[in-house]
Amino acid sequence: MFRSSDRPQSSRVVLVAMEAGSAWPLWIHDHARGDVIVVAQTRGAPALELTESVAHRLAALELSGRHASLAVVAVTDWRSDETTAARWAIGCALLKHLRLAQPGSLVLSHSEQVAADARASLLELAGAMVREVGDRSTTAGVCFNVAGPLELAQAMTAPLSATVVRA
Repeated sequence: MFRSSDRPQSSRVVLVAMEAGSAWPLWIHDHARGDVIVVAQTRGAPALELTESVAHRLAALELSGRHASLAVVAVTDWRSDETTAARWAIGCALLKHLRLAQPGSLVLSHSEQVAADARASLLELAGAMVREVGDRSTTAGVCFNVAGPLELAQAMTAPLSATVVRA
């Protein structure tokens, strides 16, 4: 088995899961190392569709011996029990997968224009996911699509924490 530092650069993957209508994480190209794989929810589809698509993509990656070292979940303003449950399931599945990359980082990404209560909700979600399934090799953060390279890198250095980047 390879450690992340032993793997060839081409085996590294950034996985971006996008809710329908979410904004592309503008900072992603500054932080992507390796291939960027995008899994997107179809407009009008239930939140469960994205959850299942991410699970299938993770299984395919693991079967091929590749692992994401950075995972991003691009979210929208929409909040319901269904979307919260889907975000939870996706985030936890990604964190479990990221433990294989050693280290790995999960970022919940939203557009810059987001209400304070939505920001707080995303921070709470990221923190709960790390407490539930994270370990010392994984980090989770929240980015509001305006972070520069330095800000995001700093946010992703503290294990077992959820961090607001340029809130």
